[in-house]
Amino acid sequence: MQSKAENVEDGRFGGDSDSPQPGKKCYICLKGFNFRKKLVCRLCGNSVCTDHCQRTLNRSPSEEPLQICDLCYKQTIRKDLETELNEDIKSLEEELKQAKSTNDRLEREHFEKTSHVSRLENEVEELAQKYEKILRNLEESLAGEELEAKEVTGLYKENLEKLEKAKKSDIEVNEKLKSNERELENMKKQGQLIKETKESLSLQLDKINSKLKGSLSLEQVNSILCPNCLATVQVASKRRAEAPSILEDATISLNITDDRVSILESVREFKDALTHQSTNPTDNAKCFIM
Repeated sequence: MQSKAENVEDGRFGGDSDSPQPGKKCYICLKGFNFRKKLVCRLCGNSVCTDHCQRTLNRSPSEEPLQICDLCYKQTIRKDLETELNEDIKSLEEELKQAKSTNDRLEREHFEKTSHVSRLENEVEELAQKYEKILRNLEESLAGEELEAKEVTGLYKENLEKLEKAKKSDIEVNEKLKSNERELENMKKQGQLIKETKESLSLQLDKINSKLKGSLSLEQVNSILCPNCLATVQVASKRRAEAPSILEDATISLNITDDRVSILESVREFKDALTHQSTNPTDNAKCFIM
């Protein structure tokens, strides 16, 4: 004999379809309530024991949970599952329909794109052949330009070497020119100095000659000199006589340390000494050669 629970599980019994069956036995396990607490399912209204009435059902958050039997709980779960499965089936059918539509569209697009790709491949092949020909022409042109560039580079290097040599030669010429300019400037300064020296010596000789006109005669000087002084005066007189002709010669280079300076100094010293001795004959005569 099958219990009502087995009938419910087989689909031959349900709490919503049967009327409430209050009694002295559990509606599910058919056991009496002698030693068990009797409960009433709030969903189907049947009497059940505590072992088969431990579930609750929340219909809404504002209402209190309903205590239901196991059969009603299973029936509720089954309905919820059926509803959820139906919704999932509908959703899957809709997705399948959309997928089929998408698949058809993708197939059409694939066919169109395949045709387009085929056309593009043909165009690419034609362009590749065209550009390959252009590339060969460019390579040939580039080879010719490289050869020409090598020749130009060789000429450039050759001209650069010539330019460097010309620069070095120009530098040497400039240095020589500067050196010659410095030498010319020095010669100009030296010539100016010689000219000034000649003019100065000429003026000094003129002054000495003018002063010597009023001095003692040569015979008077010779009579009062010792033999050594006399010889010195004669040498100085001879050198003095030669000095003007030397000063007139432009080819002779004069120097501040030349002997002509000593001539002037010695003549000046003799003149002063002789003048003093002629004006003071009582003083002891002094020899001028020491």
